[in-house]
Amino acid sequence: MAVSGATEFHQPAWHYTFAGGLASVICRFAIAPFDVLKIRMQVSQSSFLQVLNTTLQHEGYRALWRGNISAEFLYLIYGSTEFVVFSKSRVLTENMQMNKHVLNFLCGAFAGSCATIASYPFDTLRSQFAASKETPRFMSTVKNILQTRGIRGFFPGLTATLYQIGPHVGLFFMAYRAIYSSLSPMGIAASSSISGVLAGVTAKALLFPADTIVKNMQVSKLQNPSFLQCFKTVLHTSGARGLYRGLPISIAKVAPGRAITMLIYEETLRTLNKISIETEIDDR
Repeated sequence: MAVSGATEFHQPAWHYTFAGGLASVICRFAIAPFDVLKIRMQVSQSSFLQVLNTTLQHEGYRALWRGNISAEFLYLIYGSTEFVVFSKSRVLTENMQMNKHVLNFLCGAFAGSCATIASYPFDTLRSQFAASKETPRFMSTVKNILQTRGIRGFFPGLTATLYQIGPHVGLFFMAYRAIYSSLSPMGIAASSSISGVLAGVTAKALLFPADTIVKNMQVSKLQNPSFLQCFKTVLHTSGARGLYRGLPISIAKVAPGRAITMLIYEETLRTLNKISIETEIDDR
């Protein structure tokens, strides 16, 4: 994305994989506290201040990064997969007679779906760690899931998540590419950051209710709970507002998160492209 014209999306696949993974890992560490608080708000249906005060009083500030190891793996796998699949999908579809915004949406939806499937087990572990009031052990949690739910226990709500993530990532890339192109005269730093914030917030706000249901499915005591079961539970206990519990903090996480991710991604991609070009010149 950092380059344009004939070379756009045509850098080596590992450039997109590395840039996407690096940007996602750095972003994850920065926004981890927001994620933990958001998940606890979603599954407990409590307010931000209630969750924050309870967490700090009973568990200390380190709890804000609980589950971060599994989350870092999640972001590494998800980010690297998402960006390389999107970029290479755009290469495969560049000759199609279709509106570029529609192509960006479709390729983004496909990339998000692939990244979700690849990283979903870590997402389930992250949700359980974040919702836990005790310090969980990685291997004991994995064994417990296998013993009680089997392999399917790592993928609760996957179908619903794909229905959510596909459109979400599609909307993000469609909006990001459009805004980024318009703001490109401002330079990579400003255009990537602003575009990431605007596109990320828009996509998150539109599809947040589905995210709330999926998070409840991942921590439910029921064996393989359905999307409809958790949807009815949230409505019964908290009403329609419960579907948006944690939205403000989620947006507070998404805004800087997307700014950090897209800035580092674009700059890393540009740097790798520059090094590659200079290496080719030196080899001649």
